[in-house]
Amino acid sequence: MTSPAPEATSTAPATGAADVGDAVAALEQAAGALPDGQPFDVEREDEGGQEIWEIKVASAGQQHTVHVSLDGSQVLQQRQAETPDDDVAKIAAAEVDAITALRTAADEHGGSLDEMEIDTRRDGTLVWEIELVQPDGTVIEVDVDAMTGELIE
Repeated sequence: MTSPAPEATSTAPATGAADVGDAVAALEQAAGALPDGQPFDVEREDEGGQEIWEIKVASAGQQHTVHVSLDGSQVLQQRQAETPDDDVAKIAAAEVDAITALRTAADEHGGSLDEMEIDTRRDGTLVWEIELVQPDGTVIEVDVDAMTGELIE
């Protein structure tokens, strides 16, 4: 089976990404902060000069934003959104969680996590869009099917 070619999206310094192991730990912390927590959107943010993960998590049909330390060791803050966005319904339909999708993309393409989110492609396929920073600073976007866990183009 041939792997899909990732889409190169830009170049960024390698320091702008976080180790996949730290990102997985951050996802686990965010998910564990809420009953049946399901992370669905992950971005690095600068909060008062400190880099953190800002992770959106679905729980009981609600949307929460959970800030986690960059190394994934602790939850720093969390708050519930007034109105959940449409991604809460998407994550409820997904068969593959964020951690599994991230590991699949990283195992195939290497690199460090920049950001990821669940989304629907034009053809209706529910996917995890994952941006990985490669050692040379190139950022590639990899899509993982949120129903099957397979890499797709």
